[in-house]
Amino acid sequence: MQELAAVETLARVDVICVDKTGTLTTGEISVDDVDHLQEQGENISALGALAAVDPNPNATLLAVREAWPVAPWDPQEVVPFSSARKWSAARFEDHGTWVIGAPEILVASIDETASAQIRRKIEAHATTGRRVLLLARSAPIVDETLQGAIEPRAIVTLVDRMRPDAAATIAYFDAQGVAVKVVSGDHPRTAAAIAARARVPDAANAVDARDLEDDPRGLRETLERNAVFGRVTPHQKRAMVKRTARDQQHRTRGEPISDQDHLFDDPRPCDRCGQPSVSVSASPSDADREPHDRHPGVLPRPGPEP
Repeated sequence: MQELAAVETLARVDVICVDKTGTLTTGEISVDDVDHLQEQGENISALGALAAVDPNPNATLLAVREAWPVAPWDPQEVVPFSSARKWSAARFEDHGTWVIGAPEILVASIDETASAQIRRKIEAHATTGRRVLLLARSAPIVDETLQGAIEPRAIVTLVDRMRPDAAATIAYFDAQGVAVKVVSGDHPRTAAAIAARARVPDAANAVDARDLEDDPRGLRETLERNAVFGRVTPHQKRAMVKRTARDQQHRTRGEPISDQDHLFDDPRPCDRCGQPSVSVSASPSDADREPHDRHPGVLPRPGPEP
């Protein structure tokens, strides 16, 4: 808290929307295992190469980069990871095109029999709270779009470290009558398992955001009935926060600033709602401190002020 007005605002909060990574967990991610779906072949080299060529790797790709050495592959084309698309890819000279990302998104590009087998493996890993990635070979990418069927090569599992005070913090909010909504880009079962460890009420049944209704009334009812949401895109996160803001005071925290830029597609969205809607979980950097001080409770927009 840097200004008294922020304390007054918090007294009226009754819903807090949190991300999983960096809020319920420490943000430290490490590779747990790799399950080769056929002969290992170039899988390990491909993992190292994909993680190395992404210009802005997220925490998951950084964990992959730490686990396996960088292969001396020459990238001809790179499609960086996108939280909306949920996969990244690269075409390498003499090694073809490889893709890595959310399994349930990528398996849509393979036949039903193979898809069902892989989905069972994914579900088994996700229910333990592990992150799951699928590595696959692909035809060349056109306009950042997968072309035709992919060839699944391996399932990579990663683990998050829980914050030691996560459960106590959630219990405090619950005792104060503040509802907690977990809004995550990870697999719904992974998000649910982590939320359950943090003792988030009603965490057992996670909603797959790909099934969310576009109708505002339907979205509102789903938000009211459920506490955990997985595979949420940046656009959906913004819609969910704005939908909540129309009815209740709220906060969202835990998301890295680079991932929250989507919340500022419109100028001064918090002013339009009439309520502060975004706060930062960690201390702001020196570069961000001044605008944060001037607008307590509002996340400073990345980049220079207009």
